[in-house]
Amino acid sequence: MIYLLFVSLLVLFVLCYLFSGRDFFTPATVQILTFVGAVFMCIYFMRSLDCPHDFQWETIGMIVGTMAMSAIIGISIHWLFSKIDIRTHTAESVEVSPISNVVSFLALGILLFTIFWLLIEIRRIGGNSGSFYSTMSRFHAKHMYAVTGENVFPWLLNQFVGLIHPVFMLYAFNFLRFWENISRREKTVNIAILSLCIIALLLTGMRTPVVNNLVNAIVIFHLLRIQKKGGNKQYSLKFFFRIGILTLIILAAFFLTKSFVGRSSRNEMLNVADYLAYYTGSGIIALDNYFRYPPIQNSIFGKITFYQLNSFLIHYGFIDIAPYMRHVEFRPVGAGLKNNVYTFLRIYHCDFGIVGTFVLHGIMILFLSIFYEYVKKKRGNIGIIAFGMMYYPVVMSFFDERFFSNIISMDFLTKLIPLLVFYELLIRKRIRLKFRRTARVL
Repeated sequence: MIYLLFVSLLVLFVLCYLFSGRDFFTPATVQILTFVGAVFMCIYFMRSLDCPHDFQWETIGMIVGTMAMSAIIGISIHWLFSKIDIRTHTAESVEVSPISNVVSFLALGILLFTIFWLLIEIRRIGGNSGSFYSTMSRFHAKHMYAVTGENVFPWLLNQFVGLIHPVFMLYAFNFLRFWENISRREKTVNIAILSLCIIALLLTGMRTPVVNNLVNAIVIFHLLRIQKKGGNKQYSLKFFFRIGILTLIILAAFFLTKSFVGRSSRNEMLNVADYLAYYTGSGIIALDNYFRYPPIQNSIFGKITFYQLNSFLIHYGFIDIAPYMRHVEFRPVGAGLKNNVYTFLRIYHCDFGIVGTFVLHGIMILFLSIFYEYVKKKRGNIGIIAFGMMYYPVVMSFFDERFFSNIISMDFLTKLIPLLVFYELLIRKRIRLKFRRTARVL
């Protein structure tokens, strides 16, 4: 069954790629590809750890059905936009310039201050005894599942941490957009800022935000190439080879940073290949076991799907329900191991059933496909930056639901709005203070 699933997804990927203008970066194409990779890693996990699993037809049908929906929507939207003329906004028509060194050095100082403050809070929450890694392990256990105030960051530090995402995306855009126009020193400062952003995000105990930002930066690079070259950008085999090498580097770094972020359990003691297969592939087995024994349907509308939005409404008293945490079930995956039931399928199914799963998934892929094709034709910087911030739900859909639970939320707006304001202030420079020198009367 697992091989049937793999072949079906591979065929859908090839068809979606060919009939979407041979554009590797369309949301539907990338989403199907991520599921191809997840199923491949699931096969490796089953063979390496000798834990065969008999998949049921419902699981196969749900995965293939939703990915077929992605392919149909993606191909249809591409065909529709091929018939529509949109006035382009080319690179030459936009007056932009790199971020100044003064601002960049100020950003460096703020990032260093944020990292220093994070280290203080990690010591406070994780304790002072033992090595840095043991402290991070205790910090991760207390902070990530905090239910009391003493295990959370101060409000002001949370604001600094929240600004890391827009700063990373802004400097990724600045670095990629002006690569040929900035000096070696400016490139070094930009790289330093991006590196400090990654370190700060890792110190919060999470690795997926780093992966999200790196993926978004790759998409921004792709859209900037389209802006510069015009039309669809066809890539050579050398480019895909480099993307493959970069993916392997990101996965290796994901494994190597597990102790740095405080992840320590029996599951984390697997070798690098088995660990990555467990983390990215065994969730397919957990999903199948979830469909065998699903939990009782939630009593709160969109309890998991609209978690961020519900949390905002609860906090400000718009809905009268008790605060809750976003729960992810565990299911056995073989070899004495358990894993979270990831993928968007579990979350939509848990809240809205089978029909709701297809409806919500269709809304997500339709919105992102339309936005992508529009940005690709319009070629404006604002659209490139905004879409770059929204791309990660596509790549992470095999792992978790990130569209309705993150994009449709106030938390996303608190990242997107500062990013656009910073762009207008520091790159577009349309918002500026003008001073006039008064004439001297003799």
